[in-house]
Amino acid sequence: MTSTVQVPPQPVVDPESKPFWEALRDGRLVWCRCAECGSWQSYPMERCRACAGATRFVPVSGRGVIYSFVVVRQQLVPGRSVPYVMALVELDDGERLRVPGIINAEPKQVAVGSRVQFSPRQRHDDYYPPVEFDLA
Repeated sequence: MTSTVQVPPQPVVDPESKPFWEALRDGRLVWCRCAECGSWQSYPMERCRACAGATRFVPVSGRGVIYSFVVVRQQLVPGRSVPYVMALVELDDGERLRVPGIINAEPKQVAVGSRVQFSPRQRHDDYYPPVEFDLA
């Protein structure tokens, strides 16, 4: 019997989201924002939903607080050991970001209001890493 390493599924990278995934691969966190009204775009689009202005990706601090979270106790994603924490993080920059993993912390350590920091992953040319945060 041979063993295989399970790799988490990769995102579908479309033209609108490609700058996000490329920055993440380079260890940076960026988010889509309207260049005219400053509105954050929770899904990247060419035009702002609020004013139809042009959007662009801008660097964000990667720091914030846990707004909400859930502890996953059943392995649903290949390559991810359980239990793990999925969270909605409110960035200090003002936008909420769905985070598939709060890492290097036991679920009992995580609470609403906990400070977190973006944790860049090692670069791989053929792999887009997940967005993960550490407790700050």
